[in-house]
Amino acid sequence: WCPDKSSVFGSSAEDGFVNIWDLEK
Repeated sequence: WCPDKSSVFGSSAEDGFVNIWDLEK
């Protein structure tokens, strides 16, 4: 899995995954 910054904050953000991924960091 190698997502792009734009893709991550674009598609995943809607799924709320980016939020969790950002918190995990």
